[in-house]
Amino acid sequence: MFAFSTRLVTSLAVASLLATTVSDIAGAQVASFLPPIQHAGGIQYRTGGIGLDESTALLDAAKTSPLTLFFVTHFGGNTVYASATRVTLSDAKGKQLLELKPDGPILLLDLAPGKYTIEASYGQQSQTHKVDVEADKRKRLYFVWKEEEAG
Repeated sequence: MFAFSTRLVTSLAVASLLATTVSDIAGAQVASFLPPIQHAGGIQYRTGGIGLDESTALLDAAKTSPLTLFFVTHFGGNTVYASATRVTLSDAKGKQLLELKPDGPILLLDLAPGKYTIEASYGQQSQTHKVDVEADKRKRLYFVWKEEEAG
């Protein structure tokens, strides 16, 4: 049988409480910058990513999102985030499920498993990607435009 001193048990309890509290505070701070869930066409989504706090919160939330879209452009020799001017989501049969203008360069989509087509436009250019969303898996798609295409 092990004998623990009251001081040791108290110290461990306080350390555990502090660690949990710090973790909860950090999680709450990230969550406070998370854009609200929006709904359209029966689909839940979050969009944003303007500023470090909001983009960090969205990247953290992307860990549980079935599909995350990123919109970037090459500008002045750098790759920078860009907001797509329009995003359209269609199912495997071509039925349009969602059309929106994202509030930033990151879009989290809460989608059921299935095959989807996503079209995103930036300036005068558009790109189309097909994606197969699978249960319990996370997907990321990147829409990348060149500076001269961004118009």
